[in-house]
Amino acid sequence: MSKINLTSCCFYTPLIATPQSMFLGDAKLSTEKLVDLLGQTVEVDTSETVVSDVEAPVARHDAHTKAIEEFIASIPTLQEAAYLKIGVVKEVDEDEKRVAIVPEGAKRLLKTGVQVLIESNAGKAGNFWDDHYEGAGAIILETAKEVFDQADIIVKIREPRMNPTTGKHELDMLDKGKTFISFVGPRTDQGKELMVKAKAAGVNLLAVDAIPRISRAQSLDVLSSQAKIAGYHAVIQASNLYQRFLNGETTAAGSFKPAKILIIGAGVAGLSAIGVASNIGAIVRAFDTRLETKEQVESLGGEFLELKFDEDGGGSGGYAKIMVSEKTIGWGTPF
Repeated sequence: MSKINLTSCCFYTPLIATPQSMFLGDAKLSTEKLVDLLGQTVEVDTSETVVSDVEAPVARHDAHTKAIEEFIASIPTLQEAAYLKIGVVKEVDEDEKRVAIVPEGAKRLLKTGVQVLIESNAGKAGNFWDDHYEGAGAIILETAKEVFDQADIIVKIREPRMNPTTGKHELDMLDKGKTFISFVGPRTDQGKELMVKAKAAGVNLLAVDAIPRISRAQSLDVLSSQAKIAGYHAVIQASNLYQRFLNGETTAAGSFKPAKILIIGAGVAGLSAIGVASNIGAIVRAFDTRLETKEQVESLGGEFLELKFDEDGGGSGGYAKIMVSEKTIGWGTPF
């Protein structure tokens, strides 16, 4: 044990004031009490090894580097032990920047016995390069046909469609009994046609946008996760088009008022947009046919515009329902 004088230390020591000795009242007296406390000596146990703030990041970096090296060394063994192959191909839609599996996902899958086969440059639009996937244990194949031929399951973002490189429909590129996972839109006419086509081809077609919203499927709720991104992106795009500050300020050069933003709908995307716009400093107002969303809007800093309807807009499962075309009872124009 050693004694340290607190006046010579460069760290902050929190002072706990009891109800009987709160540092209020006479400023001079309070300051003297603080000086007296800082002048006291405390006993410090130096028997244990203490890692400094400078050494801690270095230790974490070394541990992270070691974990990476150990994983890279185990890749051949993990690939040999893989019992299932999942394929990822480039999205046919040129405007689609996403990729079905990112390198980190491929790494986690390989550890569980699932090998990822990926078409070369499939993640390029999202800045995920082939060497990133190779470092995660994925196998790079040159063409989409190779991926379809070797994989047991194909995962995509967009629904299956005609592949321009092969001239075939992606469902026809899979052997009978294999599985295709993507957005499908099974309630739309196009989605129904895809289901009929998949049945005729003997392919298992799984629609990620039809997974029930239950507790154990929360991590598979792609509708909510993508809607959250869409709400965030909408505010960013709007601010770019607006070409002005969204928050209000008063400066030496003058003052300007905050922008006013109206969010239509307080679902996942709407709530995400409200939160982003409110954090930036804009005045946010939101509207939804479901009155139960009022508290959610207000909790994110928005103002809820309440209109009175002849019927409740809330549907099953927390979703809004289609309402009849009737006039509103309250103020404003009918939506």
